[in-house]
Amino acid sequence: MTPEPKLEVRRFAAEDFPTYRSWYADARLNRHLGPMDEDWLAHVLADTEGEQWAVRSDAALVAVIGLTPDPEQSAWVITDFAVDPTRRGQGWGWRAWAALLAQPALRERRSFRAYVAEDNPEALAFFEVLGWQRLAAPSREDPFWALAWTRWGPVRRAAGVVPKTSRNTVMKLLPQSSTLDILALPCFQVSHLRHPFLQPLARQ
Repeated sequence: MTPEPKLEVRRFAAEDFPTYRSWYADARLNRHLGPMDEDWLAHVLADTEGEQWAVRSDAALVAVIGLTPDPEQSAWVITDFAVDPTRRGQGWGWRAWAALLAQPALRERRSFRAYVAEDNPEALAFFEVLGWQRLAAPSREDPFWALAWTRWGPVRRAAGVVPKTSRNTVMKLLPQSSTLDILALPCFQVSHLRHPFLQPLARQ
């Protein structure tokens, strides 16, 4: 059996940006999260509330995950979730999420939210296979799925897949093209996040 890759998780840095921006040559990623530019980097480096995390394997950037607090919901909201498009279909999405949850800074965080656009069924499947629950369906006023996840039990289990579901079973639940490596969540509603930087994204 091939051993699981060792992942390094740290805050996103300017040195990560050239590689991260190059991912946006991929049409699917760019459609959901693009365009990627220097304004995004400036915001991330200056942001004192939200967090941008870089996940690396063998010194290579494999995933980028953004989080921002939502005090009204007592939760942390995923603002973006991107996996290197060249690694699509290899399980890096769930590995990156598990590695992030295992970080000391996140171990006490119990509640998370995500808002997934109606036209991104792969992202919806990604979260549901990991045990996220639907809170609200898209509507004319708000075209996003609202999802929630609460940490239960030890981090080792919470960071894995749905209870009593083997990894092989999970892999079979998604199309081969996406297999838990959904590039990213799409744009999020400013009304949910109350985050001024996301206003341009909400218009995409």
